[in-house]
Amino acid sequence: MTDTDFSDPRYGIPVEKRKKAAKAYHGIKIVASDENQTHNIGPSLLSDEQLFGIVDAVGYHYNTDDRREGSPGSDTYLPYTRLATGENKYHEDKEVWYSEGTASFGYTDYRVANTDGQGGASTGIGGVQSALDLANRLVKSCANSKRTHYIFQPAIGSFYEGAQYSHKELVSARDPWSGHLHYDAALYVMQHFTQFARTGWENDTNTAGIWRTVPEAGYSGVSGTENVDGSNGAPSYMTLADPRRKDFSTVVVNDSDRRKTYRIKARNMRLGDPTMEVWETRGPDAGQAYDANLKHLVDEIRPDDGYYTYTVEPRSIVTLTTLDKSRDRETTRRLPGSGERTVLDTDATGKKHDVRDSVLYADDFGYEEEGDVEVGTAGGTRRTSQPYLASRGNQPRYMVDQTGAWEVGKDADGDNVLYQYMDQSMKDTHAWNWHTPNTTVGDFRWENYRATVDVSFPDPQGGLATLGVRQQKGMAASDAAYNIRVDPDGTWTFYEYGTVIAKGTVAAADRYRLAIEAKGASITAYVDGKAVHTYQDPTPQAEGRVKLGSDFHTTAFDNLKVEKIDGYAPYATALTDSMDASVAYSGAWSRKAAFGDAMDWYRSTSTSRTVGASFSVPFTGTGIDIIGGNTGSAVFDVYVDGKPIAKDAGTVASDRRRATYALRGLPDRAHTATFVLKSGTIVFDAFTAISGDVDGRVDTAAIRDSLAEAGDPVPGDHTPDSWALFDSARSAARAALRGQKGLDTLGAAQIAHRLDDAFARLTREDATTS
Repeated sequence: MTDTDFSDPRYGIPVEKRKKAAKAYHGIKIVASDENQTHNIGPSLLSDEQLFGIVDAVGYHYNTDDRREGSPGSDTYLPYTRLATGENKYHEDKEVWYSEGTASFGYTDYRVANTDGQGGASTGIGGVQSALDLANRLVKSCANSKRTHYIFQPAIGSFYEGAQYSHKELVSARDPWSGHLHYDAALYVMQHFTQFARTGWENDTNTAGIWRTVPEAGYSGVSGTENVDGSNGAPSYMTLADPRRKDFSTVVVNDSDRRKTYRIKARNMRLGDPTMEVWETRGPDAGQAYDANLKHLVDEIRPDDGYYTYTVEPRSIVTLTTLDKSRDRETTRRLPGSGERTVLDTDATGKKHDVRDSVLYADDFGYEEEGDVEVGTAGGTRRTSQPYLASRGNQPRYMVDQTGAWEVGKDADGDNVLYQYMDQSMKDTHAWNWHTPNTTVGDFRWENYRATVDVSFPDPQGGLATLGVRQQKGMAASDAAYNIRVDPDGTWTFYEYGTVIAKGTVAAADRYRLAIEAKGASITAYVDGKAVHTYQDPTPQAEGRVKLGSDFHTTAFDNLKVEKIDGYAPYATALTDSMDASVAYSGAWSRKAAFGDAMDWYRSTSTSRTVGASFSVPFTGTGIDIIGGNTGSAVFDVYVDGKPIAKDAGTVASDRRRATYALRGLPDRAHTATFVLKSGTIVFDAFTAISGDVDGRVDTAAIRDSLAEAGDPVPGDHTPDSWALFDSARSAARAALRGQKGLDTLGAAQIAHRLDDAFARLTREDATTS
């Protein structure tokens, strides 16, 4: 960086700050060029001395290998190895980085239930895109292209699930209101590299004691360059050594179904105690908890005839180290468990958790309730107090911007409002993930609610504003299942996803109040308090967040409020993956995790097309949604707590993260639901348990009508199976009329429907023998 013109007026740098600005500018380091799969920057540096002098480190990603073109010694033959080792015409080395990497795809907790292995066996914590795949990427990229730095994209996932990328991080931290964290087992896998060597940045005099990789003691023969597959059983190992040669550690990855024996001979070392500790991470054995075998000391070995010999178990990673770590507190410390993942349900300020009022969430963008907060300054060495908004760079609470520039600012009256600032100059840039500006807020488990927001158009050149509800995935404003758009001229448009359902006009104004009320399949849009359209969705999206959107003009939003609706359950309390250990299966199922779709929860699914196959799920609440991308061909018999509740229950065609079957109207308590496949194919991704927190009156007239229609049939006149179904439905209907805790409008409708269906299915005994 040689720019010296810091007095140029366009920079706007005060005279007294130009020296400091120049020093900071000249301290910038360049990492080039973060290529995806291609191998161009390495040869370019070797052939261009000026470029070589400018670039400080070389980064490329999604490819573990070096380039091998031309003859040895040419700029295209092993360019990255030659850059890393200094074996080039400049006689200088460069850091080579894996500049965009991932952790395991999905949660390793759930991968252990997969059938991706040979003959339908589990791959444990291994398989393609797993924690062991991550380990093999580290080993192979070091062995084949001498990369010694791996940058996670991301290390911490703190954006909403479904915001393009889902579950490929070390730590998941997606609910700031609950503080829920999930620490993936990939962290233990990474510790096999970082806790048994001194890692980090070496100083200019090479005296910091950072351990070195030993190329002669590393190799990887696993297949693939991006999604690395170790099932071929080829060796995969790397060695790190103390530069004083007193200790070393060898990391071995065995992502195959076979045991692999390694022999290690320590040469050119000055070892003290030659004992090696063996630390292992692998999946659980039968009957064990998921985390039973995560990073633990399994053996201590000594050389025999000059060699250390150890057999590595299938689907595992081990570190063999001469360090004594058995009593080291940090090495033996377990990662924290995950706390409760509470639903976003606040008081009217939006700050405090409160399930007793009618508000789910509110934000007036003033944040007086937050007060001042402490922040770190001077590189974290000091703490100071700042206003809440200033500490956040004027970013609103809980919102995830997916396109646009969303910040809180002052309106003409001096009040805080949320602005979208991105203007027409950015409209046609066609940047990656180019959409009209939109931001997302809320909880993916919200179901029945009314969202309201005030919108205005301070840009005289134009604008528009959108409000959407029940967003589960996607980067665009139209990815909210239902949204209403209004223009300054009063034109409004109601959409289901990106499809226009209705249009109309209201009086032109410089501001409007938009609202959408979502009650089951009934969706009503409002402008300035007047209902402009009601839509009955035959296959409704049941759950999701709120979206705000604009075009490329400055647009203002204020007084966002999300409220419960009397007589309806406002949300699901929990989501459970189909591969969770609590789910029980019978019959033939394929449970897949490798190459899972990013829009499947935790990138995993369980699929069956076998008649009689079943799954049972425990939950607490008044019902569940069975979620997964389905064709609607599956037909079930459904049992709750051992009693039949529905026969030949159909499913609906559903996209990923949508319910293919919804069960409602159960007493608000612990249950176990069992689904037996009668025909078709079911793709089971996850299920949500519905809250019994229902306010207001629930209309039970339909239940009374169904009971009157059914009358009092005689048990002995009907077949046992048909009577069992009818008796269960009638008992549920009678219990509901006596005042069932947690009953909501959708549950009451289902109770009546199940009774009608069971009554219609009553089969007389004489009809079966005639």
